[in-house]
Amino acid sequence: MGISYTLVIKKLSLPTRPTTSTMTSIFIVGFPKDTTPILLLELFSKYGTVENLNIVEDPKTGLSKGYAFIQMKSLKSAERAVVALNNSELRGRKLTVKIGDKDKKKVTESGKAWKSRSRKNESGAGK
Repeated sequence: MGISYTLVIKKLSLPTRPTTSTMTSIFIVGFPKDTTPILLLELFSKYGTVENLNIVEDPKTGLSKGYAFIQMKSLKSAERAVVALNNSELRGRKLTVKIGDKDKKKVTESGKAWKSRSRKNESGAGK
């Protein structure tokens, strides 16, 4: 079994820690396998509060597989990080950075719900 790095940051000024539902997950792949959690934390903290960081490791070797999951405090900060870091380079390696599928689905579903309400209102207006 590999070691998983989990870094949790708490701000003393916050009365309660945000729940997982208020955080947005980011998937990052392509970084050098010797990248430390601190380096990723410093990189992503420029765009907002990092709540959790998990670098995925090979269970047999314990070495990084070159991808990680990062939870940002808000969707807005996650989007800023994606815009700034996707297709950028980290120590000679091209990064792919994107919003996690679960969070993309929430954004898409809310958009669909708004569109369907809009269409319903339009069709109801003509009757």
